[in-house]
Amino acid sequence: MQVPKKNKSGLKTQTLLRVCSPPSQCSIKGSISTSQLQLRMAASCCDTDNCTPDLPELPSKSTNSNELVCRSCISADSTWCHTPDTIQCTGDENMCLLQSTKISGSASSSTAIRGCATKSICDLGSNTAALGGLTVDVKTVCTSGSKSVHKLILNPAVGFLEE
Repeated sequence: MQVPKKNKSGLKTQTLLRVCSPPSQCSIKGSISTSQLQLRMAASCCDTDNCTPDLPELPSKSTNSNELVCRSCISADSTWCHTPDTIQCTGDENMCLLQSTKISGSASSSTAIRGCATKSICDLGSNTAALGGLTVDVKTVCTSGSKSVHKLILNPAVGFLEE
């Protein structure tokens, strides 16, 4: 398991994890973007003893704006982050995400990521897993960042200012 860290050098890291997963998490592809990093993930599974699944293919990067703007931050020592910084979402990343990870046990740590995400990442929801004496608790909260919600909030204020 790798904890995300701010990386200004542009270094790319690829991590391969082999774990037992429910069938609902097989064949998932998705990504998360912040102003500091981009995480792309893919999963493949097999269902026999001692099998080796095919190496999954990561989703492609997109630079095409989808007009969604989300808050963007990373905290390497807390399960919460907030900032006025934003990121322009691209491609299939059409959800705003806050994902917190808390690792408990002999090597405790907490992280938080806020940014753009694909629906497939958001659909993973919140999960807890035990790995080698550690408990990993991942909580994911996503919103659609719908323009209609912003219009509902802003229109009465604009109407009031116009009167």
